Amino acid sequence: MSLKRLSLLLVPLLFSARIPDEAPLSLLVTSPESGLLLIVDAESGNVDATIRVGDGPTDVAVSESGDRAVVSNSGRTAAGSSLSLVNTTTRQVIRTIHLKGKVGLTPGEQTFFKPKAVAFLPGGQQIVAAAEASKCLVFIDAKTGRVLGAAPFEGEGVSDIAVAPKGDFVFVSHPTSGSISVINVSRRMLHKEIPIAGGTADMALHPNGKELWAVNESTNSISVVSIDSDNQEELLEFASGAYPHDIVFTHDGKRALCTNYLSGTISVYNTSNYKAIGEIDLGLDEVAAVGGPKELSEINRGRSPLPSGLVFTDAGTPRERAFVALQHGNVLCEIDLQGMRVKRTIDLPVKPLEVHWARTHLAFALPK
Repeated sequence: MSLKRLSLLLVPLLFSARIPDEAPLSLLVTSPESGLLLIVDAESGNVDATIRVGDGPTDVAVSESGDRAVVSNSGRTAAGSSLSLVNTTTRQVIRTIHLKGKVGLTPGEQTFFKPKAVAFLPGGQQIVAAAEASKCLVFIDAKTGRVLGAAPFEGEGVSDIAVAPKGDFVFVSHPTSGSISVINVSRRMLHKEIPIAGGTADMALHPNGKELWAVNESTNSISVVSIDSDNQEELLEFASGAYPHDIVFTHDGKRALCTNYLSGTISVYNTSNYKAIGEIDLGLDEVAAVGGPKELSEINRGRSPLPSGLVFTDAGTPRERAFVALQHGNVLCEIDLQGMRVKRTIDLPVKPLEVHWARTHLAFALPK
């Protein structure tokens, strides 16, 4: 190998030694129809990598260090039973995790089907996946991929997972039964089932660490749930937009943003009084886009752009930004919260579903 070529290969490795907050911002986007995880450069809008994961990837979670992502492969024509562990610096699947193991003291092993939602537990040593068809929260060793156990739950359907700040409880939302399962992590057992409302879907933990907000798709409402270990119950419910889908908080907890799937908007709420303070229209005719203006009228005229995944990046820093995935039109939008508008758009080659983020440098492994 020439010295010049070796130098070129070493440059990314030197860059990757920088602290994480110096690394470029990447957006990780799942696409169930294509079976891909996209890694998109947030500044240029370029798709840096299209990673073939399993069939019907739905959710994606990123480790605290940002160097690993896990994707739940729920399946499309047939129920899936695997997760894909991805190295975000090499842009490669480093392990396919097959969800097969024991539940409690039952003899033999079972396969856990249709993992719809996934998360890392604090510290990044364990992964949890909510298997809809098997009605279990599965615990996985993040290093070996071995299934450590599973906690059966009672709720029907799975939409989202939220992990309590201390990592002692995991919350699983159930759109069919309209409930939230509370799983005790140390005991790997169902702690309680909280009845909520119709179509309970995506959730977000309030920065105060005391509340969990859950959207209810079929009742067009948002529920506020206490996550205190001694008092886990619904506190109140208030009206939302048309078919709320995803919800996030600003870092100070003063505002909540919620995508409205049918109306193609984002509602912004004052968290102190649960009142909507504005709405961001995702169907603007023209916005400043990467590479020039983006015409959205053809996508949105008379139809919703179908906003799905919503994420805040770099929460609590001057670089805090919001991005939303639009399923109709294969688009990511960056949101200007001050101007309450779409700031720019990023075109995607496939239909997006969920979006997450990481700050990592691309690193290439030297040949052995």
